[in-house]
Amino acid sequence: MIEVANKVILKVITVNTTDVTLQSEPVFKDRVIQPGSSSLNCLAEHGLAISIEIIYEDEMHYQYLFDTGGLKATIINNLKILKIDPHSFKRIIISHGHYDHWGGIIPLSKFLASKTEFIMSPDIYCPRFSLSKELRDIDVDRTQLDIEQLKKDQKIRELPRFPEKKFRMWIAQNAFEIRFIKEAVMIAPGVFLSGPINIYNVDEVTKGMLIFKGGEMMRDTFRDELALYINVRNKGLIVLTGCGHTGILNIIQHGQEITGVQKIYAIIGGLHQNWTTPDHMKNTLHNLKKLNPELICGIHCTGFKFMAESMQQIPLKTTFAVVGTTFNL
Repeated sequence: MIEVANKVILKVITVNTTDVTLQSEPVFKDRVIQPGSSSLNCLAEHGLAISIEIIYEDEMHYQYLFDTGGLKATIINNLKILKIDPHSFKRIIISHGHYDHWGGIIPLSKFLASKTEFIMSPDIYCPRFSLSKELRDIDVDRTQLDIEQLKKDQKIRELPRFPEKKFRMWIAQNAFEIRFIKEAVMIAPGVFLSGPINIYNVDEVTKGMLIFKGGEMMRDTFRDELALYINVRNKGLIVLTGCGHTGILNIIQHGQEITGVQKIYAIIGGLHQNWTTPDHMKNTLHNLKKLNPELICGIHCTGFKFMAESMQQIPLKTTFAVVGTTFNL
């Protein structure tokens, strides 16, 4: 018997945009509700945090947090304004090691219940780097990079590093739990974490990012990236992504394989299309149309161009989200 959730409620707590004038669209009925004046004092930042409530037929439910936003820690302000109690989060899932997804983790820790479980990849502690725009297409696997010279030329930038020492201290002091994910796993009935996402098409993977791992600098293929899949009764899979660095099509195919569920119900999260080419964007949209989900909502790093194209090509399935947007799925 395939285990499923009966209902899922997602609320965007932190994202790049706030908007109290954005209207709920009738085509989505009560499935996508924009916040209006309830988000008046909320803040936006380059980051992502989404609360997840999963409800089952027997009224059992779980409440998780997917990412903690960026370094400004706007999550603390927004949780208060949106009337969400941090004590309600049973688990905190960190999608990957970039600062705009774990940035609020230390400030947030002060407001969490003891025994809260943090779930992430063990690679989250690895140093990460971003190459300048003109070097993004370089084949790092075949080219020996002079990192020190690139630093001098300001063509490589080290990204803020996960605060391992402080985090471990908070874990010990507050009786939190930490769980490192090394493979796909079901964390609740019908709820799956991806583990390292299979790369079926390498062209889908974000270029121009490096990681220092095992004493070696290498191209980052985002082995730490975690996507969340929720199987909803009679509807199919919700696919929730942080940045989608491994490529949304790879992420979807991986989810179909590990869950055994082919029907895609909703795709929500970062799709990282800001750096993509027109041909890549066209191919992604073509394949998303073939999958025919009920809802597509690219946020955070997805990019205006991609969302505009999606709205034009898939108008009855594409929607926008800002701080405070609620999805009843």
